[in-house]
Amino acid sequence: MEYDFFNSLIIENNKEFVINSAHTGMLKQVALAGADFKYGESEISACNFTLTNSAKIKTPGIKESLIRLECAFENSLQVGDGTAGSAKIIVGRILAFHFDDQIFENGKVKFDKLDMLSRLGGFWYSSLGQLFEEKVPNALQFSTQKV
Repeated sequence: MEYDFFNSLIIENNKEFVINSAHTGMLKQVALAGADFKYGESEISACNFTLTNSAKIKTPGIKESLIRLECAFENSLQVGDGTAGSAKIIVGRILAFHFDDQIFENGKVKFDKLDMLSRLGGFWYSSLGQLFEEKVPNALQFSTQKV
């Protein structure tokens, strides 16, 4: 809990942060980043991540991420009393975003190449499952049809 508290203080003090997406090829590195590191020990170095300069803010991003969002800190909200299950929600405004060429083409994200990684809890992770597309119907046509 102290570590998360420390990170949120860094974000609040610096007034900026980068959201780095993770993909399944980063699973071992992401899992290692969750280990308890000694104060001052770099998770970035231990996980063999590469820092890359941001365009709009001073905080660097992680080069291996397929999507990076550069954000300005707006607000935070403490949820809970600091016991297990409590959290601090950080709210930011996106100033710039970066898409790796392998997932971005002709101004669109190639979702079939994204392969996002999510942490479920404990030691469990997940990736995107089946992808499908559903077109938004014309509102006028929809109002005369039943779903």
